[in-house]
Amino acid sequence: RTAPVAGGQWRGGGAPRYTVAMTTSDPCNDERCPGFDPGPVPNSQAFAVVIPRRAVDPRGMVRAAEVWRMAQEAAVQAMVELGWSPELLRDAQVAFVVSDMTVVHHRQAAYGERIRARTWVRDVRRATLVGRAIRLWSSEGPISTITQRWAHVSWTGPDALQVCAASAEILAAMPPAVGAKAFGPAALPAVVRPVAGPQFGFRFEVWHTWMDPIGHVNHPSYLDFLDEALCRQVAKHGGDPQQIDAVAERLRFRQAATAGQCLAAELRCVGLTDAGDAVLEGRVVRVDDGAELIRATLVRSFPDAAALLTR
Repeated sequence: RTAPVAGGQWRGGGAPRYTVAMTTSDPCNDERCPGFDPGPVPNSQAFAVVIPRRAVDPRGMVRAAEVWRMAQEAAVQAMVELGWSPELLRDAQVAFVVSDMTVVHHRQAAYGERIRARTWVRDVRRATLVGRAIRLWSSEGPISTITQRWAHVSWTGPDALQVCAASAEILAAMPPAVGAKAFGPAALPAVVRPVAGPQFGFRFEVWHTWMDPIGHVNHPSYLDFLDEALCRQVAKHGGDPQQIDAVAERLRFRQAATAGQCLAAELRCVGLTDAGDAVLEGRVVRVDDGAELIRATLVRSFPDAAALLTR
């Protein structure tokens, strides 16, 4: 069985083969996480995730955006299992793009962990918006609770995406899971101490080699941009960017970036949680016309967070 790794790459190299990595015997049964993993409930899929070496930071821990890429692979492989591979969707001139995604990181996974993933459809709205849940864990315990909202779009090229109703055949392949309602969506921790920090960020040009199969910047990359803005701000004021731990984040997508565009990643600290973690509000904008591409909330833990982000 060929195992997928985060970001759409496959063990052995080369382009993604989209070989189904899930089985009816449920490969996660040997490493269940009771109370976190709902188990092999009807209309759910499960598989093993391999962590590539490039996904970890200097501490050997998986970066937040790489968790997003694992979640993307889980969603893609679930559609493959349900009979709709990326190639079939492309032939039908349709696609699914992320419109909203929330991740709660229970801890950072380490390189070499045997990660398990389970995913299921939570709901379908107006035949266009698909809510999906994903849980990542290992024998060490829960890793991430993930909630996604995917929009169904017609697609004839990078500049020709339009939200539209999915066909009856596609909808029939995505029934909501039975027996997983008790496993709720990911939710960000609340701000208990408001903080009025200054805005910070940086500008950059989008590379051609960042383009995804639809010809856009892929959605996990926006989290990379925002985390880089935070790292630069922490380093500027004498902190250690490698001590930043991801607690949670939510990104809401409005427009897509394409190669050659100049973007700005902007953040500001708006408060602290009851655990003392920094809550940041931010966005990525297109510099030429000021269009807001995504709006984000990040929750991050690191030493002296309030002091470093209010200078």
